[in-house]
Amino acid sequence: MKRPSSNALRRSAAHWDRQAQAGWKLSTGIYWTDLPAVRRRLNQKASGDPDVDWLQYVVTRYLAGSTPLNRVVSLGCGEGTLERKLADMGVFRRCDGYDIAKLNLQRAVDAATARQISGLFYHQADLNELHLPPASAQAVFAESALHHVANLEGLLTQVRDGLTPGGWLFVNEYVGPSRFQFPNRQLELMNAALRLLPERCRVCIRPTANADRQNAESMGTTFARIVAALRGGQMLGAIRRRLERAVGRARGAQPLKSNVRRPDPRQLAISDPSEAVRSAEIMQLLPRYLTVVEVKPLGGGLLHFLLDDIAGNLLRDVPGNASLLDALFHVEDALMEAGELASDFAMVVARKA
Repeated sequence: MKRPSSNALRRSAAHWDRQAQAGWKLSTGIYWTDLPAVRRRLNQKASGDPDVDWLQYVVTRYLAGSTPLNRVVSLGCGEGTLERKLADMGVFRRCDGYDIAKLNLQRAVDAATARQISGLFYHQADLNELHLPPASAQAVFAESALHHVANLEGLLTQVRDGLTPGGWLFVNEYVGPSRFQFPNRQLELMNAALRLLPERCRVCIRPTANADRQNAESMGTTFARIVAALRGGQMLGAIRRRLERAVGRARGAQPLKSNVRRPDPRQLAISDPSEAVRSAEIMQLLPRYLTVVEVKPLGGGLLHFLLDDIAGNLLRDVPGNASLLDALFHVEDALMEAGELASDFAMVVARKA
């Protein structure tokens, strides 16, 4: 498998540092998981209880009676939220977190220091080239990490070899189409659901997101975006959409989400070359390295991109909002049950023999 270039790795690290600076994990109403009802739904699918998240579930079900473990590993640890939760549950004596983004790691260190959590160690590392000491960890946790790895085979080999016999891999992950290149039918269903929503629920929450992104990105990255748009024949469409938004703002109109589109994979790779790079292959590859013990489909095939940029509208205390969201949940479930829609997210438990 071809490894990412050093330039691609720098862009990925810079992207996640920008995301950290922008406070992307704050509840802005942009992302589907900003909605408490969505989080409770994901909890229900993972654990069977809307008040118990996936992490609590796997720790209780698979690690009860064996904690604290001598050493655990957290892949793609970001700002350290998962490790602090593990510390609160008394899961480890030592935990090593790995991430490529320097700012995220510093925030993780600062948060652990502020809470005086001992046994937490953070390392800046490229997961494509990660080396774990053999048979050194009793458990590895990966939350939204594997879909950022191009060298999945290499990483899964390291996880397998780095686990002690009987060691666990716990995964909560996007496993849908790589680079978010959704099939036509899935895109059709997303847009049909979008058209069901009243106008007040389709107001875009980040109308200046592109401008903010360009202010943060380097000139080289912005130039690469322009070149990709020209090569892909998308420049005119992008200019038209920007003009429409500008005219709308000048008239005092609120920009509305009119359709769900596939991201241009070239543009996606420019901002973050790691984004969903081989996500569709994760579920195929895992059983080659470890014994899969449990898989919980979490859905998201409809809601993830449908609610992007508009989720916050459903947070408002407006009559009908809760019912609309509940209806979308039922539609996604029915489409999955009918085989019309795959689950784009999954919780997976795997074990080393």
